[in-house]
Amino acid sequence: MAIAVAYKAIQHGSDARFVTAAHLIDELSSASQKGRLVEALVPYTHPGVLVVDEVGYLSCGPDAANVLFQVVNERHLHRRPMVFTTNKAVEEWGRVLHDPDLAEAILDRVLERGRILPFKGPSYRTRNMASHGRELSGTYSFGRALEPIWVPSPHVDRPPLNLDLTHHGQAVGRRPTTAASIPVQPS
Repeated sequence: MAIAVAYKAIQHGSDARFVTAAHLIDELSSASQKGRLVEALVPYTHPGVLVVDEVGYLSCGPDAANVLFQVVNERHLHRRPMVFTTNKAVEEWGRVLHDPDLAEAILDRVLERGRILPFKGPSYRTRNMASHGRELSGTYSFGRALEPIWVPSPHVDRPPLNLDLTHHGQAVGRRPTTAASIPVQPS
């Protein structure tokens, strides 16, 4: 679903970036330790849409909340949309990011203009197992719903940009484009 939102943004002329939370936090934490955080933030703060996948799936370092806040705050100030996917309830983000106060500030900015879209049911990745005569073993757990959070952005006229749809920091496509907003239906 999150990739579909980014893809739709690209179809409407915006640019998008996809990254796992672990990769984003590791990259920005390393840059922060080397005194290069400001430069390292640019790929995450400038794309029209940012998709941060798997928040809370892997353990984060002690400065996770700090570096994620830098990205979220900058995007919030410039009204750039963000999509987060997670299997953690928002109440757990403080524990996951090792800083309840900063996690609350992150969620405050995200949810000011965003929505939580809960998805329940079996994993999309294992949807074909029953049709192929395979059953899930006890090692699979689908206890919590996936909760993408999407913050829509208002229309902003910009000069032509290059598409930078990335997966784990690797570009998967490039074409000239012009930024545009993603149409949002009022709720």
